Amino acid sequence: MKTWVGLFLFPEKKIFCSHPAEIKPVLGVYSGYSLDIATIVAANQWPVGLMDQVVQEALDELEFCMGSVDTPWGAKRAEYGHPEPFQIDHVELGNEDWFSTDYPARVAPLYTSLKAKYPGITYIFSAYDENAGYTIRIPDGNMWDSHHYEGESDA
Repeated sequence: MKTWVGLFLFPEKKIFCSHPAEIKPVLGVYSGYSLDIATIVAANQWPVGLMDQVVQEALDELEFCMGSVDTPWGAKRAEYGHPEPFQIDHVELGNEDWFSTDYPARVAPLYTSLKAKYPGITYIFSAYDENAGYTIRIPDGNMWDSHHYEGESDA
């Protein structure tokens, strides 16, 4: 069972389905980096050579959200009582990946695969050029999410 199936998507959860019209929901997908174990060297980044598993998980999640009931994951959504697809306009690729050292290598196959299947979505990158070890080019029409944690003296 996918860990994301139905999580925060249904009306009784009051997250995705019952937001004010001017607020657009953002679906965040895992990009292969786990901040909760960031102190463990080399254990916090999904191996780049295995990103196909992460990509497939994200494709399945989007199919669950947006797919027709004729698709496997769209049918699962309908089975859970929500046959109408959700409107997903924005997908964030990871979360706080600026802590990581290989986001460009992990996000490239994720972005390429999702964009090919869902070209109408705006993709939000969770890192840009904050890390001295790499630079990232955000493709035109997409965004970057910067949310740093600054102390009072940094404000």
